Formats: sequence, C-alpha cells, structure tokens
Amino acid sequence: MFAHQDVYFPEGWFMALRAACERLNSIDPSWAVAGICGMTPDGEFVGHLWDSGLGTVCGGRFDRPRLAASLDEVVLIVRRAAGTLFDPSLPSFHLYGTDIVLEAKRAGMKSYVIDLPIIHNSKATLRLDPSYLAAYRFMIRKWRAHLPWPTVIVQLSRNPLPLLLRRFRLRYRAMLSAPTLNPKFECPEAKARELGFAQASEDAI
Repeated sequence: MFAHQDVYFPEGWFMALRAACERLNSIDPSWAVAGICGMTPDGEFVGHLWDSGLGTVCGGRFDRPRLAASLDEVVLIVRRAAGTLFDPSLPSFHLYGTDIVLEAKRAGMKSYVIDLPIIHNSKATLRLDPSYLAAYRFMIRKWRAHLPWPTVIVQLSRNPLPLLLRRFRLRYRAMLSAPTLNPKFECPEAKARELGFAQASEDAI
C-alpha cells in the first residue's frame, strides 16, 4: 500500500481494507491495483473522501468496486502477485496512479476504486507546477495510442486545450479564493467521526 503523507485513516480502516481486498479477490482474482478515488473508463469520478484543500467531501458512498481507468495517488493498493511496477522513468511524483493502471491494462489486468473513506488533510491545489507538466508530457508520449484518457486532474490528450483550461481555472480560483482557503485540520480524527467515516469502515468489514 502507498499513501500520501497527509492522509488520516479512520479507526477500523485497515481491517476494512483487508475485507475489501478479499472481496476484490472474489470478484476478480487477477486484479492489479485498487485506490480510494479515481476515474471510470467513461470519465466518471468515483471516490469517497474528505479533502481539506477543497473543504468538502469528494464523491460519496458506493457499494461494489468500480472499474478504474485511472487512480488518484492519495492511496494506492498494489496486489503483489500481479507483478505490476511503477515506471522509474516517469518524472516527478504525478500521474503514477494513472500510469500503473495503464501498465496493468497492458498486461491484461484490471484496476478498481473501492469505498474506504479517508481524510486527505491537504493544502489547496492552486496551480499545475512544472513537475506536473513534465509528468503530463511524459504520459502523452508513453500512452499516445490510448489517448484521450481520463485522470482525476485533467484528461490526457494530444489536444492542449483541456490542460490549458484546467490551468486557467486553477489560476482564476487562486485569485478569488486565496484569502479564504480552507485550512488543514488540527484534529482529523474528529472530522472523520463527524462524517461517519469510522462507521463506514466498520460497515465494510
């Protein structure tokens, strides 16, 4: 399992993860990667988490694991037996969730989003920095035969318009929202209890 450093896992989360992996094994014994939020092949966002940077719950509850075309890197579970590896030539630390899902797809395996809510105690994203752009260009070159391809941030496409629009929206948001950005929580466990995330973990077991 791989997770960002600013993730809080509600009480009971890891027991629920074990149950979710067992369920995935019964549905698809050859699954490769799972995450807690991502995009379906149809371009629909699926997930269930609180994001402090956005100041809201992203997504909502869902029952069965959903097929993923890409996964957010906030939490990734890689099934060791699948043998799927991260690409060390991918620059920076962006888009590796999408890359490993595509690597699994190329090897004939599927990836999934599972409903295991967490608190992502993050800062607001106000721009796509040069490291993101480097990763984006790398992915365009590597997976050009699969484009366009959905990701949580912006669609991978040879057409520069989606990326330009996303950067413009973030810049506009930064100008309007900078004085009122949502702060991180000093006590994320209290927010998890408020949102019922601990109970959601228990229900998943």
